[in-house]
Amino acid sequence: MPFNLDQLPTAKYVVELGFALEVRRDENVRLEREEIAKAIRNVIVEKKEEELKAKSGELSEKIREKGI
Repeated sequence: MPFNLDQLPTAKYVVELGFALEVRRDENVRLEREEIAKAIRNVIVEKKEEELKAKSGELSEKIREKGI
């Protein structure tokens, strides 16, 4: 169950592990259209999608092996 204070560290962790991409925020911590578009292009055009799927597959396999 998510809690308010765990979302930022969890988001940073999944980015570090390669399961997600970070969308950068401006100095007011707001999302900008250009940054959202850049993240979408990274997944769709630059084929980061395959990398993310591969990482997810690795995690799924580890979870299955441990019986979680």
